[in-house]
Amino acid sequence: MREDRRRSSQGDKVRQVGFHDSVLNRHVKLIPDMVVVEEAFRPHPDAARVSRVLRIDTDSEGFFSAG
Repeated sequence: MREDRRRSSQGDKVRQVGFHDSVLNRHVKLIPDMVVVEEAFRPHPDAARVSRVLRIDTDSEGFFSAG
């Protein structure tokens, strides 16, 4: 998904969201009134058990660490 930024004639920021819709097989552009973003990401409840079994390190948040 790609986000394009434009300004309205009043100078306020207008956010336009564009993406390819595979069902319609065309590019779609939307100007939403509101965008809701997930407040927090949490590791899967089984991540700690999987990390112990597979001996994969996790970070302080409980996510698998790269490296």
